[in-house]
Amino acid sequence: MQDLNADDDDTSFVPFQLRDGTPVCIRAVRPEDRKLIAEGLDHLSPQSRYFRFLSGMKTIPEVLMQHLTVIDHHDHEAIGVLDMSTDQEVPAAVARYIRNADEQDKAEIAVTVVDDYQRRGLGMLLIAVMATLAQREGIKVLTAIVQRENRKMLSLLKLFDAEVVRDKTGEYGQGDVVALELPLHGSVDDYADERVQQAMFAAHEIECRLHPDSPDAG
Repeated sequence: MQDLNADDDDTSFVPFQLRDGTPVCIRAVRPEDRKLIAEGLDHLSPQSRYFRFLSGMKTIPEVLMQHLTVIDHHDHEAIGVLDMSTDQEVPAAVARYIRNADEQDKAEIAVTVVDDYQRRGLGMLLIAVMATLAQREGIKVLTAIVQRENRKMLSLLKLFDAEVVRDKTGEYGQGDVVALELPLHGSVDDYADERVQQAMFAAHEIECRLHPDSPDAG
């Protein structure tokens, strides 16, 4: 993960390069992204759809699409990643958090990486970006509901010091799920894993590009 183009003054998106060299842009999800969200779902394997939606959803209902694309950037944040290696925007990943109505310092996180873009470092980067943006809004803990068979995501979250708080069979009627809590550390150095530290440093740079008013920007 590398190559934030510091010479680009457009703060609406952040150019980035994945570890295999693929050029992407990272930006906030917009209401007009409905087509890209739908395309992203089309490109997910059945297993990836199941991991994300706890079902084999093939199309996104209108009410859910509205929810996924209308973001207030405070209680609900969503970031998309687009492959820029062709002349068309190709959805590669999306991540979001939604604040817990009952516990305002907690928010649930969800990260989806299209199968063709997995194993390129996007999952770790997007967790780090969500953690950074959530802290900006006063959130102290991220929570996640993960299918137990989604071992890659469970392992990834645990690298960020996530702890299992609930492990139930048949939750939501969709098989075994695990609930985790990921405490957001005050310093990058508080994360033990060096790869996570690197992802957090990159995430802070991305935050500064997306939010030039950030205290850490400039």
